[in-house]
Amino acid sequence: MPLINAGTLLTSSSIPHCPPLAHSAQELDSAIKTALECPCVSGIRDGPCGPFFVAAFTCYHKSKDIIKGAECFHVNVAFAVSGQASGWAWHR
Repeated sequence: MPLINAGTLLTSSSIPHCPPLAHSAQELDSAIKTALECPCVSGIRDGPCGPFFVAAFTCYHKSKDIIKGAECFHVNVAFAVSGQASGWAWHR
């Protein structure tokens, strides 16, 4: 798999097995639900920080801010604090 430069824009078509981008709020909710059901995130989703991860993931993907996810700062801080409090290792 080729490396992706920091300046590369990722789209659903550039990521294998990624559902197409959603066009309506209902499609976005469905795409987020599908992504969160992926076994690849089950460890964090079902772990002690799961609710915080789901909130941060959902907030980012629903973000409409010019700087994607900027309005999710407080949710990401809660996720980080949860990780620290639970002893969950970020490098896992």
